Amino acid sequence: MGFASKRSVGTAVRRNRVRRRLRSLFALYADKITPCGDLIFLGKKSMIEAPWEELTRSMAKILRQAGCLEG
Repeated sequence: MGFASKRSVGTAVRRNRVRRRLRSLFALYADKITPCGDLIFLGKKSMIEAPWEELTRSMAKILRQAGCLEG
């Protein structure tokens, strides 16, 4: 898996914050993920201000759509 953010997100501090949030979100579901290929997560500017609950729902939805989340 890979975690990335574009320069359009903002300064290096903001891009790093987005990547840290992505890694934390992924860690919540890491034990429930089945082998499904390579995963690349691209963080967007809206992730900086988004509420944590919304991000967790979005991560679960994305993983389910990709067929990577068991259950």
